[in-house]
Amino acid sequence: MSITKFFFIGDEPEAEALIAEVKERREAVNNARNTVQKEYGADGLVLHGRGGEVCGLAFIEKQNKPYLKGEVSLEKGFGYYPKLNCKQGKELASKLNAPELQFNTNDYILSKLKLHRMCAGPHSASRTGMALYYSVAGYSGNKILVSIPGQKDIDIRHGDPMPEVPTWFREVKESEWLAAQGK
Repeated sequence: MSITKFFFIGDEPEAEALIAEVKERREAVNNARNTVQKEYGADGLVLHGRGGEVCGLAFIEKQNKPYLKGEVSLEKGFGYYPKLNCKQGKELASKLNAPELQFNTNDYILSKLKLHRMCAGPHSASRTGMALYYSVAGYSGNKILVSIPGQKDIDIRHGDPMPEVPTWFREVKESEWLAAQGK
């Protein structure tokens, strides 16, 4: 048994405008990330957490630089974090934490539409038998896709109240929501 989820698709002109905004923001973030990679001769960036925050540099070859620490084996190379006890490491950490390097499409869309929701509910694979469920969002083609967990009526014991879904969204079955993603 799992928690109820509600599925929505937005495909009006508002969706196209928001998708254009997301793409523009993503391109700016990618350009900023590429600049940092080039500056440090990195082959990639190390991302952390649910939001994919930039926290380190990735290289195909092992590195031995005085401002890097914590070698981590990656699928195709090695990841390193800034060493905070030296000036260069602190500068790198500051650059990696810059807002222009951080972006998460899911969080951006949910924040713009005010559709964040978190609910607790049953989950058979959890050690406690419970799990936290979050709203998710993305886009496919010219459609914004959103899934919101929980019941529509307010039950404060299980999480946040159901957010007000914009009128340009339509509620759909999970199968249509998945089909819009090509699944």
